[in-house]
Amino acid sequence: MASITQLFDDLCEALLPAAKTHLGQRSVNRKRAKRSLKKVAYNALFTNLFQDETQQLQPDMSKLPARNKILMLSFDLRVGGLGPKADRLEELVEELEAAPCCPLLEVGSVLDLLVQLAGSGPPQVLPRKRDYFLNNKHVGRNVPYSGYDCDDLSVFEMDVQSLISREECLCHSMIQETLQVMEAAPGTGLPTVGLFSFGDPCGDRFERDTRVSLFGALVHSRTYDMDVRLGLPPVPDNADLSGLAIKVPPSVDQWEDEGFQSASNLTPDSQSEPSVTPDVDLWEAALTYEASKRRCWERVGCPPGHREEPYLTEAGRDAFDKFCRLHQGELQLLAGGVLQAPQPVLVKECELVKDVLNVLIGVVSATFSLCQPAQAFVVKRGVHVSGASPESISSLLSEVAEYGTCYTRLSHFSLQPVLDSLYSKGLVFQAFTSGLRRYLQYYRACVLSTPPTLSLLTIGFLFKKLGRQLRYLAELCGVGAVLPGTCGGGPRAAFPTGVKLLSYLYQEALHNCSNEHYPVLLSLLKTSCEPYTRFIHDWVYSGVFRDAYGEFMIQVNHEYLSFRDKLYWTHGYVLISKEVEDCVPVFLKHIAHDIYVCGKTINLLKLCCPRHYLCWSDVPVPRISVIFSLEELKEIEKDCAVYVGRMERVARHSSVSKEEKELRMEIAKQELIAHAREAASRVLSALSDRQMSERMALDARKREQFQRLKEQFVKDQERRQAARQEELDDDFSYARELRDRERRLKSLEEELERKARQALVDHYSKLSAEAARREQKALWRIQRHRLESARLRFLLEDEKHIQEMLKAVSEAHQPQEPPDVLLSVHPQALGGAGTLRTSLQIGLSTHRKTQLPRAAQAVVRRRRHRRRRLRVGSRPTWQAWQGSTTWSGTRTVTSPCVQSAADETAVQLSELLTLPVLMKRSITAPLAAHISLVNKAAVDYFFVELHLEAHYEALRHFLLMEDGEFAQSLSDLLFEKLGAGQTPGELLNPLVLNSVLSKALQCSLHGDTPHASNLSLALKYLPEVFAPNAPDVLSCLELRYKVDWPLNIVITEGCVSKYSGVFSFLLQLKLMMWALKDVCFHLKRTALLSHMAGSVQFRQLQLFKHEMQHFVKVIQGYIANQILHVTWCEFRARLATVGDLEEIQRAHAEYLHKAVFRGLLTEKAAPVMNVIHSIFSLVLKFRSQLISQAWGPPGGPRGAEHPNFALMQQSYNTFKYYSHFLFKVVTKLVNRGYQPHLEDFLLRINFNNYYQDA
Repeated sequence: MASITQLFDDLCEALLPAAKTHLGQRSVNRKRAKRSLKKVAYNALFTNLFQDETQQLQPDMSKLPARNKILMLSFDLRVGGLGPKADRLEELVEELEAAPCCPLLEVGSVLDLLVQLAGSGPPQVLPRKRDYFLNNKHVGRNVPYSGYDCDDLSVFEMDVQSLISREECLCHSMIQETLQVMEAAPGTGLPTVGLFSFGDPCGDRFERDTRVSLFGALVHSRTYDMDVRLGLPPVPDNADLSGLAIKVPPSVDQWEDEGFQSASNLTPDSQSEPSVTPDVDLWEAALTYEASKRRCWERVGCPPGHREEPYLTEAGRDAFDKFCRLHQGELQLLAGGVLQAPQPVLVKECELVKDVLNVLIGVVSATFSLCQPAQAFVVKRGVHVSGASPESISSLLSEVAEYGTCYTRLSHFSLQPVLDSLYSKGLVFQAFTSGLRRYLQYYRACVLSTPPTLSLLTIGFLFKKLGRQLRYLAELCGVGAVLPGTCGGGPRAAFPTGVKLLSYLYQEALHNCSNEHYPVLLSLLKTSCEPYTRFIHDWVYSGVFRDAYGEFMIQVNHEYLSFRDKLYWTHGYVLISKEVEDCVPVFLKHIAHDIYVCGKTINLLKLCCPRHYLCWSDVPVPRISVIFSLEELKEIEKDCAVYVGRMERVARHSSVSKEEKELRMEIAKQELIAHAREAASRVLSALSDRQMSERMALDARKREQFQRLKEQFVKDQERRQAARQEELDDDFSYARELRDRERRLKSLEEELERKARQALVDHYSKLSAEAARREQKALWRIQRHRLESARLRFLLEDEKHIQEMLKAVSEAHQPQEPPDVLLSVHPQALGGAGTLRTSLQIGLSTHRKTQLPRAAQAVVRRRRHRRRRLRVGSRPTWQAWQGSTTWSGTRTVTSPCVQSAADETAVQLSELLTLPVLMKRSITAPLAAHISLVNKAAVDYFFVELHLEAHYEALRHFLLMEDGEFAQSLSDLLFEKLGAGQTPGELLNPLVLNSVLSKALQCSLHGDTPHASNLSLALKYLPEVFAPNAPDVLSCLELRYKVDWPLNIVITEGCVSKYSGVFSFLLQLKLMMWALKDVCFHLKRTALLSHMAGSVQFRQLQLFKHEMQHFVKVIQGYIANQILHVTWCEFRARLATVGDLEEIQRAHAEYLHKAVFRGLLTEKAAPVMNVIHSIFSLVLKFRSQLISQAWGPPGGPRGAEHPNFALMQQSYNTFKYYSHFLFKVVTKLVNRGYQPHLEDFLLRINFNNYYQDA
């Protein structure tokens, strides 16, 4: 048997792995690892031999069996993802224990030794993981660190250490190599071969023999060291070496090698040949070297220089045609009949030019055929002219064919429709197609005026811009060109009509405001807007509705036009859609509702007041149209100002405005105050005179009496005489002071009256002066407009004079260059309608402006400045043809005048003002001016002529019970009859109700007003009996207010019903106050008749009544403050700012909504109102219990007692509970910010913190 030392040595050798070194890792030292393993083994052996020392070193180690420790190691292996090794370990332990030859004691010792050796081996080099936690498996618990290394942790640490060490090594190597290169001589030690390979470049034999040698350097132009001297390859004797006499060795990069040099002509013998390159400084050679241009291996020996070969076209058209035929034949031979090329068709250029001009206007020819299904022109294959290939001609002709296709499709799209009963596209679409036809007519005139002597390239260049416009218009109209045989992508969307078409054109113009399509779109937009502006003109100015195709914003319901209530206003004329974009174009959506209301208002005024000045006024109205001319825009602004001034003058002479009425009312009020003060002063003076006369008569009588008794009472008379004299002095001084005060007050009132009259006179004087100034300004503008023709004539004469001067100057400088032919379009004004005609002229132009003298140039600048001030923009509508082309000979072609597709003014402001600004100044400005006049006239008519505000005040006086005398009288009369026990048939009959209303109006302060006749009491229903103790016992009764046409547009039936709801609630409050007043009357009567001063119950009932009365008065005060004062003041402030009838309706509706909301009459406030109704019922119940029985005799120490006192006390307790509950509910509502107006209610009811302290 071997010794322990030998066994430990064998065990360490068996545990050591095979030596493998991975890239970037350090090699494992086997001796060092073996020594560490032996150290661990001996430590484990010695620890087991000396148990006492082990216990001292490891006092906490658990004494477990060796098998359990093996199982723990197996579990650690499974946790680390090494399941197979764990299974293998368990199998080996089971075999060892099952072996019969091994005694149990030795097996335990061996297992114990192996457990101690666990984890003490050398670190195993595992393959690097891409994810450090890929093989980790969670087994439900965290394994604690048990004194030995975890496998995954060790692997993780080794991988990280390996990565860090490799990166540090590479970084250190790179720094060292960089320092060596920078410190070495130029080109020394550069590893050129290893730049793109990883590893030692000298490790391969083939690399050493071929690349890292002089032979390899000559082949691959690379070497491992630049100190190696290289030579040139052998050159023939007859070669000219003048081009190779350079200062540096030739170097050809293997990537730039063109294949003319190979390794076959380079032999090792060439390495020994002497070099012809002188030994010079490399840096100097690199700095002074100039590489020759156009060098290649084929031209060795030739000096460098530019040697360009002539172009093929310089040989003439015949040579080009022969060359093309030669190559076509070669292609046919190479293809072997597989390539089916089109047969070339030679066409004369003049014939092809005619076909091109014909196809531009949609005429079929031999070169261009029309595909009927696709409505597209197709170019005949193989067509070409001499000197050009079929492919180049085909590309040019295809572009021209596309123009012809777009023209044909646009012509079909813009055909004049048949206006019958089936036509439904509307007037806007007709106007759009008419504008499109005018553009196509202009385009056709341009094509027909083009001379057929131009070349194909010239025609293609001249028609590029018009072709782009045609292509864009085809895409705009949804008929864009689609290549034959391809799918269009899906069904096209329907082309818009009506106002949607106007919005579509407006949006397109905005998107293309900076390109060449902008003028075309402006012209089409202007033409398309004409039917819509005519409709708007008739509707806004006259209220006339003309819409034959139903394409505009309004729909008429004739059955509602005969109504004379709110339905006429809301349903007679309605918008076709709730979406604004469906009703008006985009550029009018901000005033769409104003336009709609303006027309309705005009029709309402015609119906209600045919003699209104808006209905018969003959003042010329400003036109409404799309305008792009600065002069016309200024003219429209002037017309709007003149129109507004004249209409305001007519309005002042024909009617009274709302503001003037308010001013007159204020003046009348001040005059009434002055008269009242005068009357009061007269009454006071008469009273003082009467008092003075009476006092003097009394003094005379007293004097006579004193005279008779002076003998008897001498001393007393003297004393009394002195006192009487003193009293008289005091009276006279007081009267004198009173007269002086009255005199000062009278003078002050006279001064205030004089100032008020002077202010009124100054105000009207200012208005008259302002009107005169406006009229003078309008007359000045008219005079300036009349003199405009003379001013223009003067400027034109000045311009002619300048032209003559320029002509005289230019004759002195004859042109030295051949003239250029310019093709341009010049607009000319035609007729009074403002349309323009264009003429296509080809004229001579010289570019000699730089040779003119300075004086002539100054004249030219002044002329340009003057023309720029005269009109903005002098270029034509569409400068579709630009540039010049050389043309032998001078020829002027004058084309026929055709109607232009757009006005000249369509682009005058396109570079100065944006399209929204132009639309606002041309369309919105006159609309806004007239709409403001109509709305003000309607508001004045309702407030001044119909006295709308007086009706609002009448409703407030009577239905909201602001007139206290009327409300108190009406409620007392009704409740007295109700308390007398009358039946519904006796009380609720017309005779009784009319009598009650008449008596209430007689007691009212406003009973004599004309609007009081509109009141009437009506029954909602007739109850069988009156419910006892019900606060809404008279809910069957309502106070109605009659509203006539057209005031019922604003004061509708719904509004009157809301007034009636508030009236019913106020009537309940009046009933509560009447009931409590009746209780107070009964208690006072009982106290007077029965001497109830010592009754305890009587005093308690007085307190109960007082608390109930306080609650009812709080609610009454809250309602009076919130509805009669706060809400009314807000309504008056809103009425002062209304602008039209719609705003009046909204203001009145908002006023009623606030009144109902603050009166707790909404559905959301129903729980609170139910509590209030319960409290009201308890008040009525308390009264009934009090008057139902008489008081008992005062026969006890507590005084007289009432038989129903216990019931009344119970009613009071219930009232107290409900009132406290209501206080809590309202407090929570206020604290949460809901209904902040209830703070007024809390402040009133919680007097002296009564409810809060309770």
